[in-house]
Amino acid sequence: MSSHKKRHKEYIKKASKAVKDDSQRLAIDRTTSRFKENRDNALKELKNFEDLRLEARKIREKICDNLFENIKKFTLEFERVGGKVIKADDSAEATDFIIDLAKKKNIDLVVKSKSITTDEIDLNSKLDGAGIKVVETDLGEWIIQLKGQKPSHIIAPAIHVTCEEIAELFSKITGKKLPADPPALVEVARNELRNYFCNAGMGITGANFLISETGTIVLVSNEGNARLVSGFPPVHVAIAGIDKFITSMEEAAKLLKLLTISATGQKISTYVSFITGPSRTADIELNITLGAHGPKEVYLIVLDNGRRRIYEDKDFREALYCIRCGACLNVCPVYKEIGGHVFSHVYMGGIGAVLTAFLSGFENAREMAFSCTGCKACSEVCPVMIDIPRLLLKLRERIVHKEGLPWVKKIIFRKIMKDRKLFHKSVKALASAQKPFVSKTDGEPAIRHLPLLFSRLTKFRTLPPLADEPLRETLKKNLATVIKNPKFTVAFFAGCLIDFIYPNIGESILKVLADQNIETRFPFEQTCCGIPLVYSGDTQTAKEIALQNIEALKKYDFIITGCATCLEALRKEYPLLLNDNFELKAEAESLAGRAYDFSEFLVKVLNYKPDGKLKSKVTYHDSCHLHRGLEITEEPRDLLKGIEGLDFTEMEFPCHCCGAGGTFAFEYAEISEAILKRKLESIRKTKATIVATACPGCIMQIKGGLDKAGEKIKVKHIAEILNSSKNSGLSSKQ
Repeated sequence: MSSHKKRHKEYIKKASKAVKDDSQRLAIDRTTSRFKENRDNALKELKNFEDLRLEARKIREKICDNLFENIKKFTLEFERVGGKVIKADDSAEATDFIIDLAKKKNIDLVVKSKSITTDEIDLNSKLDGAGIKVVETDLGEWIIQLKGQKPSHIIAPAIHVTCEEIAELFSKITGKKLPADPPALVEVARNELRNYFCNAGMGITGANFLISETGTIVLVSNEGNARLVSGFPPVHVAIAGIDKFITSMEEAAKLLKLLTISATGQKISTYVSFITGPSRTADIELNITLGAHGPKEVYLIVLDNGRRRIYEDKDFREALYCIRCGACLNVCPVYKEIGGHVFSHVYMGGIGAVLTAFLSGFENAREMAFSCTGCKACSEVCPVMIDIPRLLLKLRERIVHKEGLPWVKKIIFRKIMKDRKLFHKSVKALASAQKPFVSKTDGEPAIRHLPLLFSRLTKFRTLPPLADEPLRETLKKNLATVIKNPKFTVAFFAGCLIDFIYPNIGESILKVLADQNIETRFPFEQTCCGIPLVYSGDTQTAKEIALQNIEALKKYDFIITGCATCLEALRKEYPLLLNDNFELKAEAESLAGRAYDFSEFLVKVLNYKPDGKLKSKVTYHDSCHLHRGLEITEEPRDLLKGIEGLDFTEMEFPCHCCGAGGTFAFEYAEISEAILKRKLESIRKTKATIVATACPGCIMQIKGGLDKAGEKIKVKHIAEILNSSKNSGLSSKQ
């Protein structure tokens, strides 16, 4: 078995265990939901949040452009006031310096405040190995230290531990039965840790920011322990990556505001410390004395450990803009289900995958990079506007370049899908081969069970069978919807799902457009949009497919699609895929400007007003690609609300990912199932009889989950609802 397969198998094993850990998922859900709610409430009062994000992005860009000048300036200022800067190229240099310093000063007890950078270099175990006792003083860090675990969240290390579990842990320490009461447990921690603060010879902290103009270390905390760690012991050692430098106090104020709101929803953290060198005092004659009431020595270790490689890589440099707020984890559907311990390194989630690749090796980042649904929730909340989903796609491309594609994908992508005719013949052959597995439920055909390796695909959902007659075959009998004096003649880009699985959606789109005097043509040279290849890291083959589709569609003024994923390919991915060729990029950009989602075209171009009737309660699910990828949110809702008699109700978290119905669900079925369960519960709460959406991939996932659960709720594409409501109405019984 290859090393990749072993890592994947181990990852799936851990993920499967994690999604079944109800206690952990409850704990994570409690805290991330609270953080998100606090953030949302804070943003209601902050009117200029988007302006602040844009300004913060520019600050981080400017700092990175002048990074080493900032480091040089900080070093001069910090050492001028009595501090000492140590540059460490890797983790060994950093840990060796701290151990040597502790031994030189005869220090046998070290207290630490929360620092994920020290976790990165495995500092605690190195100190323990050198005979130096180290005590974590952040409440969450202390809890997981007692449990012998690693952090599972960037800012909330013990997020996976319930209050009840903490009470049990602290009861063992104190020998007393303690209630699951947070204030009481905090008081226990305060009493237990107090002596360590007073007796430690060294305090170790991280740094949230390093201000170059003044040589100042900025520390943010809510518990006060960071202030004690940096202020009580005679020696203070701070350790920070080269990405923590900023220019001025003004920049610090702006970034601190975004950091605290994004992290916990606070306007400002309880404690913000600005440390400029060792503590000092002066007598009446203004003679300065260092270390009179605090650390006599202050050291800053500036850590590289792979960050310079990120800095020098134009594709990934923006990963250094991260201010470690953890907001991306709080909204990540995958993280909510499996937590942080499934990941192979100290950094978690999407941004964690990028950091892991450069700081710990691409082989350790593979599963993190590929076990992302691509929902884009992370980029929506990032305070410095890092395009994390784009970084992950680039990371997948790099990994595939290094390791190659799995042989199955290599055959499917490079032999079959690249050859349009062979691809369509293969689909036709599969349509015949599937017949033994297709059964009918309530009159609708479905695949309820698959054998062997494929059984995971139908464990938590049914699958739609390939259509007996693809849309292209139906349309060959009628090459165009012939309209006398049409408003426009447009091309319909079906994509694989509408063409081969849901031709009824395509037919509904064509009928609605025909009713609006639009003549629609189906270019038979079109093929898969290429998104599965892009998401699998095979960008070279995706480029070849993009060129096929551009050629097939280039003569049309408008291209309409009913698939959110396909539209994102046409509008966003093709110009990026062909970015290295000026002429081809121009053709891709031209196509992007003419491509429309069905609902978007109706509302924005045709000013369409529904004239049908629908007596049913309908809710709407936002496709991630349509909502976040393309910012098409209101148009589908406007169409639904315009139907006479329709009872429209919003579900809770309408744009929460449904679990990704494609290759993600095959490779990470257990995670996909757990995410889908949340979506189905949101749907059930609405009491709706129909779920509307604008993405056939979401239909496959949600409909399959509802069918498997025995629900009678229908899942319809918005085009089907519009078409059926016009033709004598669609009742809730249909």
